[in-house]
Amino acid sequence: MSSTNELKEIASDDITCDPNSYEAGSGGFGDVITGYHEGLKQEVAIKVFAITGGPREKARLEKIIKEEIQHLLKADHENVVRVLGYVKWPFTMGIVMEYCKGGNLRELLLDTSKELSLAVLVRFLSQTSSAMASCHNLPGKRLIHEDLKPENIMLTEELQCKVGDFGSAELATYSTLATMNPLKRSKKDRPQYTPYYTAPEKLKDPTMKPIKEHDVYGFAMTIHMALSRKHPYPRGDQNRLLDAIMKGKRPDCQEIQDWMQTLVGEDREIAEQLQLLMERCWDQDPTKRPTMTEINIDLKKLLKKQNPESLRSQVSSVAREMVVNHPFNAESRVPLHYFSPRTGRFEVPSTSSSGSEEQTTNPTQGTLAQAQSPSRQVKTPTTSSRSQHTDSSSSSSTGVGRFLETTEESVRIITSLEYVREPIEGAQQQVSSSSHESHILTTSRAQQLDQSRDASNRGEEGAQTQTPLFSSQHIPRLVRTEQTGESDHFNQQILNYVELLKTKKYEEAKTIKQQISKSFESQPGVTAEDLEETATKLRDDGKNLETILLLSIAADFYVRKNPDIAAAESVVECAEEIQETIELLMENSDSSSKSRNREIVSDHVIPLMRDMIQQICDLQINEEIRLLGKVWCLNYIELSQYYIGDLASMETTIKLGIELMETNLGNKSSKYEVYGTLFNNLGVVCEETSRFKEAIEYFTKAIEVYKSAEDLTEEKRKKKIARSEMGLQNNIENMNK
Repeated sequence: MSSTNELKEIASDDITCDPNSYEAGSGGFGDVITGYHEGLKQEVAIKVFAITGGPREKARLEKIIKEEIQHLLKADHENVVRVLGYVKWPFTMGIVMEYCKGGNLRELLLDTSKELSLAVLVRFLSQTSSAMASCHNLPGKRLIHEDLKPENIMLTEELQCKVGDFGSAELATYSTLATMNPLKRSKKDRPQYTPYYTAPEKLKDPTMKPIKEHDVYGFAMTIHMALSRKHPYPRGDQNRLLDAIMKGKRPDCQEIQDWMQTLVGEDREIAEQLQLLMERCWDQDPTKRPTMTEINIDLKKLLKKQNPESLRSQVSSVAREMVVNHPFNAESRVPLHYFSPRTGRFEVPSTSSSGSEEQTTNPTQGTLAQAQSPSRQVKTPTTSSRSQHTDSSSSSSTGVGRFLETTEESVRIITSLEYVREPIEGAQQQVSSSSHESHILTTSRAQQLDQSRDASNRGEEGAQTQTPLFSSQHIPRLVRTEQTGESDHFNQQILNYVELLKTKKYEEAKTIKQQISKSFESQPGVTAEDLEETATKLRDDGKNLETILLLSIAADFYVRKNPDIAAAESVVECAEEIQETIELLMENSDSSSKSRNREIVSDHVIPLMRDMIQQICDLQINEEIRLLGKVWCLNYIELSQYYIGDLASMETTIKLGIELMETNLGNKSSKYEVYGTLFNNLGVVCEETSRFKEAIEYFTKAIEVYKSAEDLTEEKRKKKIARSEMGLQNNIENMNK
């Protein structure tokens, strides 16, 4: 492949697939399906990405993926999986790559029934280091993998190594994904690191920018698996092990040393040099690790010591024993456009004897049965609830529109936090915590003035439809039962929950929530992801209280499933989604329901969000990560308090978050975006209560933090500083009036 190739879209009709055998596995960003490129006359693999959100979010993620593909096109190396282009579906994209039929290196190394000579192992390592050295030295932009491991080293039929799955890597040029704080990323944005192959400095600080030395550490662990033919660490307490790794623990090498004792002559010398290289590569101090170029030079020297004819014979012998994956039967393949990312399967219309298309049929053999499993399904996005429920407050309002700093770039929450004021007559009105009716705008003011609310989308409290919550319209696989009455039972429980909230019976509502949670637990296969997806669809239907219920239950599921850092991230995400839903609930409440909804949020929903903080506190994870999780949740609580007009409680919550960071992190607090966000929002509170001098102090502090925060892209840093500077200037003007 020429490095001058430009990024190009491949028509879905140019690729055909076997609908009965098409899944090749899954990677950091999505599932991989196999096909055949009719124009190039070669087999290909397509990594499918799920793109969620509204048009702006779709465009943002499309841009990121295209940038990644464009960069990968420059990795023109025989030992890097070639990228051919991309293919598109509505709201979904896929990267088209060459297909490696031999599986991956991990599978081969762990299959001890296959004898691998030292020469073959050195060849594997030499090819891998050659690929990574090339990627680390690309002109203009270096490519860092960040998840280098045997599973991401693919094999051809001829046993040639090809480094792949760069889809889960982060670009070293501080791309959007590389510098976002992992505790506030959405799932689709989080890099998929493998803990045991992750460098200790990255384990200590997940927000650390990618560096070449991280790949060198991953390569050391790959050497260990090659020499030991085992996983680097035995199963056990993951959190305890990761703490030990951060303090310097490395895999046991006793079995490798015992094996080396069985070698003689030059083979033993080569094995000993490999062990020394491995130990240099996993040095605790990243500055002491060799570069991939240096590693490749050393390995090429070791490879030259092998007899070429003998090595070719050994490679051919192993290749003959391998089970080569052939992706499909040529006679049964169909165009790729029949593949539905929504269902994760091919939906091919059957044809009647007259040649007309009848209903769509879904093959059920082979891997298609797996595609029905939640873990194998490629989800397709729903329309953003924000795009359906934009605020269009009357232009005659005398309230002051405010833009708070939030943390997600999704269109469903506040992404633009500029200080934009509504025109007002007379002097500025002081907004108290009891009469606060500010308008939180999400699109440009001109757009909003041209839009009007749909009366049917005013939330629960307007004309509530009686559509069953768990019909196929929402999520067909959530309730797995042949008993139709079971679905009715779920629906009735949730309707009871909402009714209890409306009648201020909050303790009883909490009891019902626990009962619903247990009911879901009794359903085999129901996951937290299912609940979160259903919540999104309910929110799109204007069922905001039901949405909050499912999100709080999803947080419970995440913690019970896997009480680690990933659970903390997911709980924070659920809290963020609840905050989004509260915003929608209040924006779309009519005059008769606003007071009641404000009380529901204050007395029931915010306590649920505080329970999420306790869930994070109970996790056995890194202290700094636990603290950041708590503070992000506090951030979403204070924003929720803003939406219900409780500025006094909002101020208390913000100050608690600031105190937590300063007490536990000291000067390190300024490393994190959320610290600046809290100060910015505190400035908003002070301005809205006419405390302009304090507002100036807090906006100034926010600007200082944003300038030093390490988890911000340069583009996002500029925007945040500009917003706080607007707030600062407005309050200086207010002081001078």
